[in-house]
Amino acid sequence: MRPDLKLAALLLLAWLAQASIVPLISFNTVQPDLVLIVVAAQAIVGGPTRGALAGFSGGLLQDLLAPGSIGVGALIKTMVGYSLGGIDRALLGENPVLPVLMIGLMSIISQCAYLGLLFLAGEPVIFPTYLVGVVLPSALYTTIIGFALYPVLERWSSPERPDQVVDIA
Repeated sequence: MRPDLKLAALLLLAWLAQASIVPLISFNTVQPDLVLIVVAAQAIVGGPTRGALAGFSGGLLQDLLAPGSIGVGALIKTMVGYSLGGIDRALLGENPVLPVLMIGLMSIISQCAYLGLLFLAGEPVIFPTYLVGVVLPSALYTTIIGFALYPVLERWSSPERPDQVVDIA
């Protein structure tokens, strides 16, 4: 399957699951961010350009579900995808623990950036309360779900190597 079709399918599936399944498994306002996990996997496997494309597309899809300004989520997820994609793959190694921990860190950063943009837009933001009550638990939840999803996403998103391609002819 072409990489761009894989990306579109993964983002659409994550977005649909975010809208339909995640509310059923949330704890009050604490929810995992499935789109962020897909964006992070795409960025780590494909680099900064692919990460930015996944981030923009996934963030824009999430903006369609969220009340408020369209584009804020796209901006934040684009920055997350680009910055994660810029990390040298050799630093992360083959073990999925460090990439998944990076997903948790990016969850914290993206939610804090979102709070910062809300504050700049004039919204009342009680940062310490929101940080302890929503941001950190949500990042932990995203990290836990990331441990289950990341290895599958990484394997499915990796480009096929010539030694793995089966010739039918």
